[in-house]
Amino acid sequence: MSLAVLAVLIWLGLAGSLDQAPGASTPPASECMQQGAKLVGSRPIQARGKLNLPKKRKHVEPLIPSVPPGTPAASGVWIGEALVDTKGRIVHVWTLREPMPTPASPGVSEAIVAAVQQWEYEPLVIEKTPRPFCKIVTFTIRGEGGH
Repeated sequence: MSLAVLAVLIWLGLAGSLDQAPGASTPPASECMQQGAKLVGSRPIQARGKLNLPKKRKHVEPLIPSVPPGTPAASGVWIGEALVDTKGRIVHVWTLREPMPTPASPGVSEAIVAAVQQWEYEPLVIEKTPRPFCKIVTFTIRGEGGH
C-alpha cells in the first residue's frame, strides 16, 4: 500500500480497520455493513484483519475519461467499498471518497464504479458456508487516465 493511500485512509479513519483482528473494537458500521443484508439476504462480513480474502477471479480496469489535448492530465484518489455476494459477484459499490483531480474531470468516479461492479471473487467460505463480504477498494488516478 502506498504512503499516499495510507495517509488518505488515516484521514478517513479507515486505516485502523485494515489490520484489526476479528473481535477487536470496530469502527462505526459502513454503508455496506448497514445495507448489505437487505441487498444479499444475510449480514456481510467486513473483509479485514486476519481474514483470508478470496482471490479475485475477474478484474476490469476503469475507462477513465480522457481530457482534451493540451489540458493537464487529472490525478487523485478514489476510495470506495464493494459488497460481494456469496458467489463472489459485486452487488453494490459505495463511493467513500471522490477523487479531487486537478483539473476537474467529470465521470471519473462513475467509470471506477462501473469497472468495480464487473469484478468477481472466489466465494468467501467460513465454516463451510459461503458468506457475503464488504471490501474497501482504492484507485489512484495518475494523469493520462491511468490508475
